[in-house]
Amino acid sequence: MRKLWLCALLAVVLPSCGGGSSTPTPVTPAPTPTPVPTFTGTYTSSSMIFNLAGLAELRGTGRTTVTQNGNSLDFSRLEISNTVIGATSYQLGNATLVGQTFTGASAYNSSGCDVVNVTWDGRFAGNLMNLHVTLSPTGRASGCQTKSELRGELPK
Repeated sequence: MRKLWLCALLAVVLPSCGGGSSTPTPVTPAPTPTPVPTFTGTYTSSSMIFNLAGLAELRGTGRTTVTQNGNSLDFSRLEISNTVIGATSYQLGNATLVGQTFTGASAYNSSGCDVVNVTWDGRFAGNLMNLHVTLSPTGRASGCQTKSELRGELPK
């Protein structure tokens, strides 16, 4: 009787232990990560608009170099040249890249206007960078109370 009972128990347990012919569950491959586009390079514009300290808008050339490490961008100084005011440059720095858009903020000590807060944003489209920079001086000297803006499309 004991052998019969043991045989009946084994007949029920063994098929549920994987001894039967079941179809294996298909393995779904992990999605391949989308690579971050590379925007490293020098961007130069023949026509950049800038409004310094609330004066009339002027046109000039602009140039900056971008170095990329993943979603972090490092901008070199933004160099601006114009026949009226000559050549000048503005410190930029690190920006965060999300998709094809970026934002950044920094500050530097200027001669005469104390600390100048700099914010910039823009987006990339192929080899073209759309750039908008705002300079906000903290000094109270004459000519230091007004924000300045620079904007343009700079091709690589």
